[in-house]
Amino acid sequence: MNKFETSITPDRWLILSHAFNMDGRAASQTITDKLPHLRGMGIEPVIVSSVLGSQDLQFEHHPVWPIGGAGLRFDLRHVIRRHIGTGAAYKLIVLLMTVFLSPLIFLEKLLFGLDSQASWAVTAYLYSLYLIKKHKIKVVYSTGGAYSAHLAGYWLKRATGICWIAEIHDPMIRLNELGAVEASRNAKFWAEMECRICHYADMAWWFTEGALAKGRARHPQATAKLYCVMPGAEPPDMPVVHYEPTDRCVLAHFGSLSNTRSLKYFLNGFALWSKAHPDSAALVTIQIYGAQLDAESEKLVVTQQLQSFIKVLGRIEYSAQLQLSGRQQVNMAMRQVDCLLLTHGDSEECSEYIPSKFYEYLWSNRPQLMMIHANPQLKKLGEDYDFYVTPAIDVDEIAAALQQVFEDWQMKSSKFNEPSVKPIDVKTCTAQIVRWVQGLRQGA
Repeated sequence: MNKFETSITPDRWLILSHAFNMDGRAASQTITDKLPHLRGMGIEPVIVSSVLGSQDLQFEHHPVWPIGGAGLRFDLRHVIRRHIGTGAAYKLIVLLMTVFLSPLIFLEKLLFGLDSQASWAVTAYLYSLYLIKKHKIKVVYSTGGAYSAHLAGYWLKRATGICWIAEIHDPMIRLNELGAVEASRNAKFWAEMECRICHYADMAWWFTEGALAKGRARHPQATAKLYCVMPGAEPPDMPVVHYEPTDRCVLAHFGSLSNTRSLKYFLNGFALWSKAHPDSAALVTIQIYGAQLDAESEKLVVTQQLQSFIKVLGRIEYSAQLQLSGRQQVNMAMRQVDCLLLTHGDSEECSEYIPSKFYEYLWSNRPQLMMIHANPQLKKLGEDYDFYVTPAIDVDEIAAALQQVFEDWQMKSSKFNEPSVKPIDVKTCTAQIVRWVQGLRQGA
């Protein structure tokens, strides 16, 4: 018997996921968490991914390289860094590689102008044709973040007529200040890709009600069945850790930061609060996990003189000494802090997404200070959980929420010492997707 087969021939689904088995990546976690549940429901996943993540030993997994120069450079950088680190040898190899690949990169940008990962769709498509024939696969499941997975899924649908389902993580439509699709070829291509999903996929879903509503509005003649399903998160695989209060109130942010998902409003709110309540602020520490501070936040730390409050821990990698993955260490840290910070951003796209970290936070059983922008669904979730909810860009509201957080922490409120947060699990989401696909296939 093949190591990937069970005693009963399963229903096989082909999973197209560029960022598969990448420790700590939301795009990876969203699909990898579903795989054991798919197998439990009689579906055997066969995965085609990029080479960025680790080889999966539990499921049939085929990492493939891109064919474009930009994609090769991007993937090789990750693979080389994984094997030799980021020292002088790494920098020299990357320099030589960039020089060698630069003609291909230039030609690729001149002819196509797409994301570096776009050319991965070509090899993913070709290899998937072989796997579909080999395993008699009936369903192709493409999942983001990288949209190249959907491009490969589209090609497979057109070539074979196979049932194609698409999971859209982030908004595919990038708008400019005037509300029109950005002028770049890349933005226009991915906007057209959303149209292809809505008219050629058998089924597609977004992770928020706002994204679904906008998708339906953009494509009123869609032939695909369009849904919303919250992805949830799996309970963390980690040693047992219990929250123990200390003499300091520790606020912590986990995950990526950028110009569009910045801590600048929170830090301005904290600066305002700390000036009004210096004695209270002296008991607070702000920890940053998973990234360095974004550029605007770094400037604010200096101009507002917040250095003494901030502790940047950065990205946590696998620890050979502890024999724990970065994700395991992060989840342990989540359970030990007093209050988690969830920053949403300030762009129009916020109405279409919920940070995946929100679902992971729920498993930590800690209160959250949620700074939300233009997303009624996320706001209602926060209120239903009795978390601290503020508008993302209202500095005064953030300062007021910080005062409430501190008072509750100081009084040893049940929110801190006896919380009972019910997580949103992945099994429910996966079961819903399977039911929808069964309905599609029975109606075919």
